Amino acid sequence: MRIDYYLGDLKNHIKWAYQRAFRGYDDTAHWGLCDCIMEIVIPVLERELKIEGVSGYPHYLLQFYPELSFKELEKKWFEIRKKIVGGFKMNLEVDEFELNDKDRAEYYKKTQEASKLFGKYFYNLWM
Repeated sequence: MRIDYYLGDLKNHIKWAYQRAFRGYDDTAHWGLCDCIMEIVIPVLERELKIEGVSGYPHYLLQFYPELSFKELEKKWFEIRKKIVGGFKMNLEVDEFELNDKDRAEYYKKTQEASKLFGKYFYNLWM
């Protein structure tokens, strides 16, 4: 192991920390903007899901489920956000190339569903 490799990496980490402090993001965001967005979204939605007494749902949800009651819509909204968090976490934590075919199919199903739900409800992500 070469010491100059680690020193070069240390210089990058210092540079990236400086960029985050002054720009709010660093150059690594250009390598995987989707990962950066997921890293922000996950803790926000996880906190939202844990808060007791938070009620409501976006009015937009009524378009898709007009037959559901207020409580059922709240539950549906909770489940939607939970699926987004689960799929995003899986995307960040699992190396898809190490999965067998069956597990990879499940991985794609969950991560794609999370992405679609995030896009569909993007303007409705509030507490």
